[in-house]
Amino acid sequence: MSLSSREKLAAINREYKHKEDLIAKAKAEWVKKTLPAGAKSASGDLITDPENPKFDLEAYLTLKAADEA
Repeated sequence: MSLSSREKLAAINREYKHKEDLIAKAKAEWVKKTLPAGAKSASGDLITDPENPKFDLEAYLTLKAADEA
């Protein structure tokens, strides 16, 4: 009975980890989607040079926070 319980617990943990990963990916995609249009360069990347007049600190920090999560 303990082997069966261990297998069930392992399956539950795998499913939970999978859901956590999906949520983290969804959050990162949402941040990318909601970035202001001025926060992106012509290539679509975030402008990370603070000397650039189009640099958006809030968008940069939001993206970094989503990457860490």
